[in-house]
Amino acid sequence: MLDAKAVEVMRNFNEDDLFLRGLTSWMGFKQIGIDFTAAERLSGKSSYNLKKMFTFAFTGITAFSVKPLYLAAYLGFLFSALSVIGYGVYVIHSFIAKTEISGWASLIMTIVFFGGLQLIIMGIMGIYLGKIFKQVKDRPNYIIKNKNF
Repeated sequence: MLDAKAVEVMRNFNEDDLFLRGLTSWMGFKQIGIDFTAAERLSGKSSYNLKKMFTFAFTGITAFSVKPLYLAAYLGFLFSALSVIGYGVYVIHSFIAKTEISGWASLIMTIVFFGGLQLIIMGIMGIYLGKIFKQVKDRPNYIIKNKNF
């Protein structure tokens, strides 16, 4: 249930795909919980399967946060750094053990390094797109609770 003030604010949003559960918390109005026990379904069964629940969760995450995009960039930095460090350790070990450096290690580390670079670039592009996405939603920076005029 929503108060008339909250509904009025929500009507002013220009978004196509409103995520109502997130918006009700985001607006910041006072909220209370009402305990109730849902009655057992009289007929049929829920159409909310596992796929729909994952889609709903993913929509909730992406509607209010660009943090997953930062995660991609950070993972790229991590993979690239680990490949450089791992290959450095492998080269030092081969000098100490006086063994040849096999081609597979160089190949794997190169693939991981450039995969990490690609993740970094995709993460940065995603962050820019996420900022544009937030700007296009045109949500207000603040909501005025009461007007004294």
